[in-house]
Amino acid sequence: MKEDEQISPIISEREFHQVPTSAYWLPKDEAEQRRLADQHFAFKELLGGNIIPCVANNLDLNSGVSILDIGCGAGAWIKDTISDYPNCTYYGCDLVDVTDKETMPKQFVFTIGNVVEGLPYEDNTFDFVHMRLLVLSLREEEWPLAIKEAVRVTKPRGYLQFVESSGDLPKKKDSLYYQFVMASREICKERGQIVSAGPQLKDMVKRTKGCHVIDTKTCLVDTTIKNNITERLIRSVVEIAKGAMIVFGPRLGLKNEKEQKDFIQNLRHCMANECGQFNLYAVVAQKEST
Repeated sequence: MKEDEQISPIISEREFHQVPTSAYWLPKDEAEQRRLADQHFAFKELLGGNIIPCVANNLDLNSGVSILDIGCGAGAWIKDTISDYPNCTYYGCDLVDVTDKETMPKQFVFTIGNVVEGLPYEDNTFDFVHMRLLVLSLREEEWPLAIKEAVRVTKPRGYLQFVESSGDLPKKKDSLYYQFVMASREICKERGQIVSAGPQLKDMVKRTKGCHVIDTKTCLVDTTIKNNITERLIRSVVEIAKGAMIVFGPRLGLKNEKEQKDFIQNLRHCMANECGQFNLYAVVAQKEST
């Protein structure tokens, strides 16, 4: 993608969640759903699939099991996983419904649900529960509640897969990417969020009663190394900056749209050529038998 190409508008015509109890601060519009879909395939390649092997090897995914995706958004992970395992039944929940009813496969059922306030499912319902990228959705004190709720709806001896990123500061302090990450960390801190949820994920899951960690995976990506994954991740980060420019702009001292556009172009160039990283952490747990 050329540096002057625009996937979405910076501020105008962006649509955000209107859920008073949520700390989420990214858009929910079509441009954001495209970003999430693009990012999804980078994550899939990094993790070696939508379902980490230790889970895939222990569940009869070909015959069919019940799967829940918490915070499913438009359903990028679910749609792609259905293509791999069409015989399973899939459920997704999120604060708002942004799924496309015309394109969602028949195996999928969406329900409005808040993992902090309690999911609309009975105990011990799902063979496999997936929860990804709630780092910008949950406040620090909400993480134990969310993980506990995910465990609650999982069947005994069922599996859970948690995937999170981390806003780690790069060593190059004079880079534009450093400024962007620092701004992100400050915004998260003001909202009571844990920007380093990824590295803390394993310990948070271990502290949750009723399950035990069986596998972890850490992916540390240098975005200056040019390949398909880094191209997708750079696009994703740049789209985050654009989508939330109403928040980033004042923090970064960007006074007008020209300065915002210049920042976006320079951020993309910095991540591709000078300094950039994306760290992804996955934790797999199994629910204990009752």
